[in-house]
Amino acid sequence: MAFSINRESVEKEIAGWSGPPQIDIEDVEFSYRSGHTILRDVNIHLKGPGLVSILGPNGVGKSTLVKCVNHLIKPSSGTIKINGVDVSSMSRKEISKLVAFVPASSNDVFSMPVLDAVMVGRYNKAKMGRAGIKEDLAKVSKVLEMLDLSDLAMRGYNQLSAGQHQKVSIARGIVQETPILILDEPTSNLDVKHQVYISQLMRALAEETNMLIITIFHDLNIAAKYSNEVIVLAKPGVVYATGKPSEILTPKLIREVYGIDSRVETEDGYPYVVLQSTIYDDDGVPEEEPMTEEERAELELKEERLKRGYRWRYHESEDDVGDHAGRDHSGGRHSGGLRPHQRRRGREGRRPRLARRDPDRGG
Repeated sequence: MAFSINRESVEKEIAGWSGPPQIDIEDVEFSYRSGHTILRDVNIHLKGPGLVSILGPNGVGKSTLVKCVNHLIKPSSGTIKINGVDVSSMSRKEISKLVAFVPASSNDVFSMPVLDAVMVGRYNKAKMGRAGIKEDLAKVSKVLEMLDLSDLAMRGYNQLSAGQHQKVSIARGIVQETPILILDEPTSNLDVKHQVYISQLMRALAEETNMLIITIFHDLNIAAKYSNEVIVLAKPGVVYATGKPSEILTPKLIREVYGIDSRVETEDGYPYVVLQSTIYDDDGVPEEEPMTEEERAELELKEERLKRGYRWRYHESEDDVGDHAGRDHSGGRHSGGLRPHQRRRGREGRRPRLARRDPDRGG
């Protein structure tokens, strides 16, 4: 399989670094301002070339992790280094020369043709003069052909389907010619044929051009067959396992991480996962992990905030809740816990609509 990306072009971006691209993630944690922790004590060391897949159920921090690597968001603690340099010390332009990022979904609404939408990815590589434009067009055209987008080159980007949008985003990432390419669920909107093709393409691209490509997958079998290495994240945002798919994808892992029984067979030397049934308790309800003390405290805090919102809405102090709830200023009872002026306006406190005055009737 031939690519328009050449090894020399990629290696220019890692001048001063001997060897393939490398990412070191050390003691990384990420929490939102609300205090909700997404990632906990993440330690991962990745070295190219190769395709690395991040697996795990929803909500364990897969997308958060790759955004931290790309420095789109800043970890609460810990360090992330690319080729030995802390990303927090790099400018956005410096990072963009090392890492290309393809998000899971895009809000792009370009009215420009597909060709121009992909050319945007050449911004950091752009050269002055006709020779530079000719080179950029040649590379973009080759990638469009590689992704079966040549026939759509002059079609408006906003006229494409979701799957075609995704392929354009992947093309824009590839033409950036960076040593590291990160793709967040690159096959989520694609049909089965193109899921397999894109996965094959990413593996071959990584190996032939000395790149480190990181993807987030939900399909265990695609990840198992095409990944050189997999990283499995589990609740509550921790690294459960890392290694070759054939070594770590076991029924035990799938049960503990995903909560589903399975059978793992070997097909052409690759693990093949046969899913069976979700894990149920005695009541026929899927089992849930016991709530941690931190999660319980967070739930109690949310409940307290809801109570405060109720008191504020009905102008009640904490002393009013209980025996005195539902009394008006005169001490009498009134319906629904609302005060007289609120009943007149309706249960949501809105004033009743008045009939429009007719000037001809003088009213």
